[in-house]
Formats: sequence, structure tokens, C-alpha cells
Amino acid sequence: MNVAAALVLQSIPFAGVAIAKSEHRDLFIVSYLSAVGLLFSIIAVYDDHHGSSSLIGIMTESLQ
Repeated sequence: MNVAAALVLQSIPFAGVAIAKSEHRDLFIVSYLSAVGLLFSIIAVYDDHHGSSSLIGIMTESLQ
């Protein structure tokens, strides 16, 4: 994992606090989860030191 992924994982508790106190909770949840998903997708495709893209392929095949 790289620094960006570590920062995203550390931001989860702070996102929970922001979700709890936010008036626009649904918008924040959707935008935060989409940003986290996009970041992990980019890491899996471009920073493939541990074979993450093959693992994603295996998981998607198991869903079919």
C-alpha cells in the first residue's frame, strides 16, 4: 500500500464524525465512498506489486 491509501484509511474515523454531525449526510456518504472506491481502484490497477488486479478479477468472476 502506498501513502495515499494509508491516508484514506486514517480518514475513516474523521469521516464518521463528519457524517454524524452533517446536515447533508447522504451527499457526504456517497461522495466519500466514491472517492475511496476510486482511489482503491487506481491503486489496484497501477500499483500492482501484490497482484491486486488479479484478486479483483477473481472476485468479480466469483460473483457471476
